[in-house]
Amino acid sequence: MEKLSNHTLVYDSECPMCDLYTKGFIKAGMLDNNGRVAYGCAMVPASFSNDRARDGIALIDYNTSTVTYGLDSLIKIISYSFPAAGSVLKLRLIRWPLSILYSFISYNRKVIAPSEVFEKRGSCTPTFHTSYRIAYVVFAWLATSIVLADYVQIVQPIVPAGNFLREFLICGGQIFFQLVIVRLITRDKVLHYIGSMMTVSLIGALLLLPMLALAHVVNIPPAASLAWFTTVVTFMLSIHWKRVKMLGLPVWTTVGWVCYRLLVLCIIL
Repeated sequence: MEKLSNHTLVYDSECPMCDLYTKGFIKAGMLDNNGRVAYGCAMVPASFSNDRARDGIALIDYNTSTVTYGLDSLIKIISYSFPAAGSVLKLRLIRWPLSILYSFISYNRKVIAPSEVFEKRGSCTPTFHTSYRIAYVVFAWLATSIVLADYVQIVQPIVPAGNFLREFLICGGQIFFQLVIVRLITRDKVLHYIGSMMTVSLIGALLLLPMLALAHVVNIPPAASLAWFTTVVTFMLSIHWKRVKMLGLPVWTTVGWVCYRLLVLCIIL
């Protein structure tokens, strides 16, 4: 495997995902030990675009003083170490959906895996992209609804039987309910908050999957399934509280989140 030398990735050091995969390139021997540097700390050529680097990770070629961005940076690294894989990734039918997926993650990375401060001057914060944010909210909404529709089957008869439509409407109601609350507080952070809230929902859905998978293999008492669900919701509450603080929103945002869930529980039961 060839190592791409004299190249440096300029990454978002406040993004856990960016930190993980750039470190992975170095550990895998695909880049030099100094093959990455935090945004704002690199010696960059005149052609370097700060705006493009915030939206998609930049790869500086110090041999030619040129810069590639986003998916092109990743493909260039992979192609050098694995030429065959690089050839496949460059195919239009492969590259096009990958470019959409990369943008989907990159533009939403601050609500998927935020840092301690959501936005600050000089940080590597991507341009706000309304379409990708709405797409992320819809994706998380659908995924959460699917998992909950399945999970409710293993907590019967403690919780009345439900279906996808019911869970879809409940999740949608939460989005609308919280949107109204946050809209009364601020206009600038509405979609930032909704994106973060849906990440919390998605995390909860993922944590339910192990119990759901186990229930399809062995007979688990509904009370045990409900206990796990309660544990997951409690964990979600702690994450929601932390993310609200990151966004600089008041405690009433979390109070509204809890009240809606209690209201829905009372209606269902």
